[in-house]
Amino acid sequence: MPIWRLKNRTRTAPQINEDRAKFLARRAVDDSVGKESFIRYWDFFNSLTEQDLNSLVRAVEHFKKMEQRDQVERLYHEMLPLVSRDADRLEEIARFFWQERKNVAEANRLFSQAVKVSPKNARVLCNYGSFQNSQLRDFTKAAQLFRRATKAKPDYARAYVLLGELLEERYKKYAAAERQYRRAIAAAPKDGGTMRRLAWLLAKKKKKFAEAERLMRNSVVLEKQNAGAVGALATILWQYGQNYSGAREQYQQALVLDARNAYNAGNFAGFLLAHAKLREAEKQIIAAWNLSYADPWQGTAEVAFYRVLCLRLQNKPDTTPLSYLKYLFAIGYERGTWSFDDVLRILDGKLPTKEIRFYRALSEAILDSRKVEHLNTFGQWSKIKPILPTKDI
Repeated sequence: MPIWRLKNRTRTAPQINEDRAKFLARRAVDDSVGKESFIRYWDFFNSLTEQDLNSLVRAVEHFKKMEQRDQVERLYHEMLPLVSRDADRLEEIARFFWQERKNVAEANRLFSQAVKVSPKNARVLCNYGSFQNSQLRDFTKAAQLFRRATKAKPDYARAYVLLGELLEERYKKYAAAERQYRRAIAAAPKDGGTMRRLAWLLAKKKKKFAEAERLMRNSVVLEKQNAGAVGALATILWQYGQNYSGAREQYQQALVLDARNAYNAGNFAGFLLAHAKLREAEKQIIAAWNLSYADPWQGTAEVAFYRVLCLRLQNKPDTTPLSYLKYLFAIGYERGTWSFDDVLRILDGKLPTKEIRFYRALSEAILDSRKVEHLNTFGQWSKIKPILPTKDI
């Protein structure tokens, strides 16, 4: 037998030291996140060493990818004693309990702890403020947290935006909101989203429309022709600039970019109806309804309203979309700013005055929950039964 064969037969497997084994096991854990092999490598790594924070973080990442929320929650509970002085981790866990587990009390406790640990962490302050604003609806505390964030990090544009939105939407302090948006743009001059927000405010308050349009067009460029930005430009040209040809062109471009954007689909349906393009409008209304009916929000109600008017203008029964609207009013949804003035104008001279009053009241109820009760003064509304929206409209 050749000597090289003899040596090959008697060779033993190389030995690796403990540190090298741990390194290889950790690398295997990192590489297997989101794969079926993860648990095997993770268990092996934990058998070589005490479970540390990095190991838990990888496991959380894995189970999030696998959408196993119960496992994520268990691991976060194990992690908490290790991160009691880590504001970023505490805030991360707080968001999980808030958004994924709907455990508001635990989220509030963890957000509060994170702020105590790092009272000048602007991102943590802003996220806690958002929680206070949207979940607890404590607008005063939210404003305090946003203001603290602006002082802690004066170049953190998001803090100014959140404070501006709060002042605009909750307190109707438009001049103060405008100042915050301008500070945000000064801090982040290439943030198209903030430009869009300021443009909306200027347009809605009917001031400086030329600047509003310029800001919106800049937003489209900065956001690289994002469908949402293009659709927003279309709406501002229609609703506030009366540039109808420009608006139509931008809506069409937005839908080419993203045919499944429910905002743009619904708004374009309203635009077509407002300009008495009934055949086009009907097709667009059905397309927009298919995108929104399964997840009710204000846009769903708007499209149902467009369907009501479209049917009525063709002397067809409008009971089905009215039933959907009654259901949407019953379950409630977050209201936002919009205008049906252009759409309602097409009814003039085509329907009796009493009917027009009903449809105007209906449009007001879509935008303001306090106006829903007024619909009961109309006999036709009292006969409508609420129906869970389906694809058929």
